[in-house]
Amino acid sequence: MSDHAIEDQVQIDQIMIDLDGTPTRAGCANAILGVSLACAKAAADRSTCALSLRRRHLGQTLPVPMMNIINGGVHATIHRFQDHDLPVGAKTFAEALRCGSESSTRCAAN
Repeated sequence: MSDHAIEDQVQIDQIMIDLDGTPTRAGCANAILGVSLACAKAAADRSTCALSLRRRHLGQTLPVPMMNIINGGVHATIHRFQDHDLPVGAKTFAEALRCGSESSTRCAAN
């Protein structure tokens, strides 16, 4: 990878996919993801731009955290409660994580 520009995310990802050699990326899926994220983070650091902003500038988005909120048991008023919280309107990953944490806390308090 040292011969390739860290900013060329598409090319780096394609090299990793080609090295994997399987149609479903089963051989190196974790390595592909790790190298891809490491390169994206390094490129963002080099440009002194937050990773989420750099990805947005390139027309890409980072995953939104999804919280699986489970409450219940003998202490709860209901036997079991399960909900998925997906804070899609957040501007940053940190804000999405905060929103999910706050809604989880509110659910647990009620």
